[in-house]
Amino acid sequence: MIKLTTVEIQDLSKSYDGYEAIQNLNMEIHEGEIYGLLGPNGAGKTTIFQTMMGQLKPTSGEVRILGEDAFKDTFEVSREVAFLPADIRFYDNLTARQNMEYLGKLVEEEPDIDRLLELVNLQDVADKKVSGFSHGMQKRLGIAQTLIKDPEIILFDEPTSGLDPERKEEFKDLVKRINREDGVTMIISSHILHELEDICDRIGILKDGNIEISGDTEDLVHKHTGVSNLEELYLEITRGEYR
Repeated sequence: MIKLTTVEIQDLSKSYDGYEAIQNLNMEIHEGEIYGLLGPNGAGKTTIFQTMMGQLKPTSGEVRILGEDAFKDTFEVSREVAFLPADIRFYDNLTARQNMEYLGKLVEEEPDIDRLLELVNLQDVADKKVSGFSHGMQKRLGIAQTLIKDPEIILFDEPTSGLDPERKEEFKDLVKRINREDGVTMIISSHILHELEDICDRIGILKDGNIEISGDTEDLVHKHTGVSNLEELYLEITRGEYR
């Protein structure tokens, strides 16, 4: 079965004062998949997300989201794509429900806030101020907020950063459930391999602003000689030893 391409990036480059954060990047994301964007800090993961959201104008190249130009058609793209940044910010003096209601006023159709809070297991603290939330609870509230506009695509930037092992597993289970039940396409960035390999359908390994290798998580190792597992392949690429 042929899946539709929801994200298509062609020859994308982005420079800052002579520094190339992204270099001739090419990437395709298919409908309904969970794609892992793996790379060390500074490899360009956040910059890629910002160009996909139309927040940064590329130096060259093209980003198309559901057929729309991400920079020229920013409004249309923003209606279909949600972004969960690594550093989530809320109105701490408001409750979880009030934060959701505030954001819900910005979308066309009134969201079912109670259902979304229940989905992320925050229904029992819906009327508590966010200032008293743990880091893990804030992450879950952030996921609920990404779902307010019923997006086709969700971008997660280092979503498990700062979470303890139990909360990380909760995040993985929640993401897989949303993907399975709602068919949402997801792109998850991380610099930690094991946080992606058991959740993603495909992984792209990023180095110096370009994807060195991409493929099904189960096939990447089998296709490349000299490595016995995905971690060895990742280390070879990030250390510059990959051929």
